[in-house]
Amino acid sequence: GRVREDLIKQFPFIKDVTISKNLLESSANVSYAPRQAHFLWCKNESCFLVDKEGIIFESSDIIQTNLLVSVNDIYFQDVLVGKKIPFLYVSGMLAIENFFTSRGLKLRVFLIKASFSLYAILEPGVEARFTMQKPIEEQLEKLGVFLSSHSPAYIHKLMYIDLRVQDRIYYK
Repeated sequence: GRVREDLIKQFPFIKDVTISKNLLESSANVSYAPRQAHFLWCKNESCFLVDKEGIIFESSDIIQTNLLVSVNDIYFQDVLVGKKIPFLYVSGMLAIENFFTSRGLKLRVFLIKASFSLYAILEPGVEARFTMQKPIEEQLEKLGVFLSSHSPAYIHKLMYIDLRVQDRIYYK
């Protein structure tokens, strides 16, 4: 009920709360499940831990890690503990991450530079440019066709692959 909701709201690192009452002993037992960090979200000089639901639940002194997906954000204004990253971006990043992982490609970092722009930087530095104004799945499908028709050595020499224009792929 209300106590559960209040605890989750007051402590953003809590994902779920279970409260059990023992009326005979006039006691209650409260247990919680913590949020699991998936993204290290950095805005200016501040970094935060963010889960797969987009909840910003903790400040972080870490500025780089291989254990979490890094995001460098120069667009969103309201990046604070307790806030939520828009679902469109979180779901898009998860889909892109899964796409690259399933193909054995290493994702270095996501960049959010402007409204509706999402860049995925791969090792060794190839930039995949996406727009949030079109379904990510369609852009990933185009990218899949492109990747399957070029050798990994060729892909690694590219500077960028731009998927933001309808029915086109630009690359250099």
